[in-house]
Amino acid sequence: MQCVLHIIRKTYGYNKLEDAIALSQFTDATGMNKPAVCRALSGLKDKKIVIIKKDNKRITTYRINKKYRTWKSLSKRIMLSKEITTVIKKGNNRYQKGDIQKKKETITKERYSINSIEIQLSIYLYKLMLKNNPKVKKPNYQKWAEHIDKAMRVDKRTEEELTFIIKWSQDDDFWKSNILSTNKLRKHFDRMFVKSGKKTFESRPAEKKTKNDLIFEAFNILEKKGKSAFTAYCNSVNMTKEDRASVVSKWKGAYNINNVAKGILGEANGKQDNS
Repeated sequence: MQCVLHIIRKTYGYNKLEDAIALSQFTDATGMNKPAVCRALSGLKDKKIVIIKKDNKRITTYRINKKYRTWKSLSKRIMLSKEITTVIKKGNNRYQKGDIQKKKETITKERYSINSIEIQLSIYLYKLMLKNNPKVKKPNYQKWAEHIDKAMRVDKRTEEELTFIIKWSQDDDFWKSNILSTNKLRKHFDRMFVKSGKKTFESRPAEKKTKNDLIFEAFNILEKKGKSAFTAYCNSVNMTKEDRASVVSKWKGAYNINNVAKGILGEANGKQDNS
């Protein structure tokens, strides 16, 4: 379902019938790893829900099969018992039988947008970690953002304080080998604050945003916070009427397509259950 909605968003949301979508875009949008995304896309292709094509340049394009009556849908019970069990088994092949534990697969939604403070601070930490260790593994930004959110909401840390401590932790010879996640950052914040000897914090200079960045952020604000917040944001960045109209048009297209898709999926599943 997550992969289907992402394909719809990248195609009909931008007034296109098909689009070339990288696997990294699927992983960022769904929170799934690449093997899971590949298996999901393969299943959607087998069920004739998604049409996948590769050209001579090995560019893969995706489109939704509009003839939904040709879809081969399964009941929810079969999908849970067979497909998810298969995913878990394939993902655990590298372990010995004695080490395999039964786990429930949970579907995570993209709670934080790419331009949110929580994600941006997570990316900032990761970039500084890369300077210290170029082989450091790329994190799940959504999970990292949860700890930044708790640090700000529960611990009452400000963006300036977190920015300073992130930079300080990766410059310190001891802490840069210990602060390898936002969870650790939050846990040891007070200790690092005392050791830093700072009483005031300097804000990290904000990167200059491009026109596309502003449009993308305006789209997310309109989608998640509504028209009032959208208008206030557009006024604050002096967005032109043409760009505002473009954002609204894309939002209406994505909103309508998502509703149509959910209706189609619901009708197709209802048809299968009745049969």
